[in-house]
Amino acid sequence: MKRARIRFADHFRVKHGYAFKSEHFASQGPFALLTPGNFNEEGGFRDRGNKQPYYTGDVPPSYVLTKGDVIVAMTEQDSGLLGSSAWVPSSQYYLHNQRLGLIVGLNEERLNKRFLYYLFNTREVRHQIAGSASGTKVRHTSPERIGRVEAEVPPIKIQLRIADTLTAYDDLMENNRRRMALLEESARLLYREWFVNLRFPGHERTRITNGVPEGWRKVTLGSITTKIGSGATPRGGDTAYHSEGISLIRSLNVYDDRFDDDGLAFINEDQAASLANVSVEAKDILLNITGASVCRCCMAPERYLPARVNQHVMIIRTDLTKANPFLV
Repeated sequence: MKRARIRFADHFRVKHGYAFKSEHFASQGPFALLTPGNFNEEGGFRDRGNKQPYYTGDVPPSYVLTKGDVIVAMTEQDSGLLGSSAWVPSSQYYLHNQRLGLIVGLNEERLNKRFLYYLFNTREVRHQIAGSASGTKVRHTSPERIGRVEAEVPPIKIQLRIADTLTAYDDLMENNRRRMALLEESARLLYREWFVNLRFPGHERTRITNGVPEGWRKVTLGSITTKIGSGATPRGGDTAYHSEGISLIRSLNVYDDRFDDDGLAFINEDQAASLANVSVEAKDILLNITGASVCRCCMAPERYLPARVNQHVMIIRTDLTKANPFLV
């Protein structure tokens, strides 16, 4: 298959987002304001749920995104992966701020937009964009630097076939993600119904004494666990974190019944060794113990292990011979 090496600036340009005024940010509003935090680590769009910022001020029409637009993360801020791209899922709703770039002026007779979206999320392209970045605390690139990126691409017909195939897989994964979200929510509701509201099967015929159903018993948490303890923050705080490595779980990752990977930090092997006593294991329960998020609780996801916790998060490790961690 014949491939040509192209320079991005010869096929499209990158348009900076708008510097929206922070006083108009809100928890709800007519427009969702996209940031690098809306990118999955492997690329692709992510809804940030209750962390999604909205905008209530005046909006320049040219910064309202259209379904099918391709946007690129130009900073690592908000846990965004520098150089990753996303496909805008709908129109007349999303805005892009100055940390993002919008692909405009694309000649689709030579470079398919959907193929370009996948191309941005390849190792070769990300490596070039990361190499062009500057800054210490927050690394960033620019439209001009992205324009200097080069990559090999196949003929347009092959691009279309590749894009169609990968899109079909993306659609399947999105459908599975939605099913999983529904199943997780169903499990949470069932747990609350049975073990919090005590409307379990047969509850009508079960005597409740001092708030405990007959046959149940109250125990202390210490009697059914092998570990209860919180962690620590590596010296240097945020400046000591890395773009990859061993996960450091913080309170912003722990929500009731769910783990949010937005803002997940990483530390190196030496830092992790100093926190070896707060290593996270599969089926550990994570509990926030400070601030406004105190008492938020979820199960540690195995996909982010090995991991450590900082001083705002407590590990509760169940003795599996005495209790089921999913019920604790």
